[in-house]
Amino acid sequence: MGNFVGGNFNPCGFLEPGIVTASDARSVTMVTTTLDGFQLTRTMELEEGKPTVRIINKLTNPSEKARTAQLRSNLMLEMGSLGSTRVGFVNRGGQSSAPDVREVIGRLREGMFFAVEEAPEGSWSFTGDKGLRVVQAFDREQVDFTWLCAYPEALGELEVELWAVRRTLGPNESVELRQSITVERIE
Repeated sequence: MGNFVGGNFNPCGFLEPGIVTASDARSVTMVTTTLDGFQLTRTMELEEGKPTVRIINKLTNPSEKARTAQLRSNLMLEMGSLGSTRVGFVNRGGQSSAPDVREVIGRLREGMFFAVEEAPEGSWSFTGDKGLRVVQAFDREQVDFTWLCAYPEALGELEVELWAVRRTLGPNESVELRQSITVERIE
């Protein structure tokens, strides 16, 4: 699970080391300053009695001038055989969608983007031959579009990305990207 600030060719926030600022038995908060000068705070909390982790990514502009930013969440899933991984969601247009992961693989690094009415309404699920279901849920108002890619195929990982709405942040203003990830065993 990674976070980026910026687009494909200038991602910051993914590799910079974070400092743990708070933790307890079920949660941890880490803070980092990205290479482009934003403060990125990530809080992860395991729900009590549930196989769900809630993640809040908060990006703050500590500078004295307005700056444009776009948070992006990157989740890498290894669900078993990549080609047999299944994706499902209801899109913002109210239609059921089940993108073919083999098509995602065939598009190499470009993968498949889901925007406007084709984007998930607020969650999507992933299953594979390992017998697990992963559901990623998010606030639809915070997410501009989503992206799936699987490259190189030999890694066996499906990359799942949420791209937040691009925002201009004034001095000391923040934006958040909230999501939850639930992992369940299926028969």
